[in-house]
Order: sequence, then structure tokens, then C-alpha cells
Amino acid sequence: MKIYVNEVEMTIFNGARVIDAANRFINEFELYEKLRRLSVRDVNRNKISLDGELHEGDQIFLD
Repeated sequence: MKIYVNEVEMTIFNGARVIDAANRFINEFELYEKLRRLSVRDVNRNKISLDGELHEGDQIFLD
């Protein structure tokens, strides 16, 4: 399924959680310092849980 992390389109497996997408983004762009203070928000800037479920077309933002 396709999702967006920090406005970057990514393809990830069905049933993925927020933490799966965050880890893939961090590893792909070598942003390892984000792991220490990982915070994730949705498109409305609401803080979301790392174990939250993702759906096709979801947009998340790593703080």
C-alpha cells in the first residue's frame, strides 16, 4: 500500500503500523537521530501512537 511520510510517497506492506513506516523512512534517509525523540503526527497535526494502524493513502509526519 502507498502512504506518505513527511510528504514522501512510500510503498509498505499491508497491515503496517506507524512504527514500521517511521523505521523505513528513518533507515532510507539515514535520519537515525530521530529515533531518540520519535514523535509522529497525522495530517491534522494530532499526535498519533507508534502502534497505530496505517491505511492506503495515510499521511504521517515525523517530528
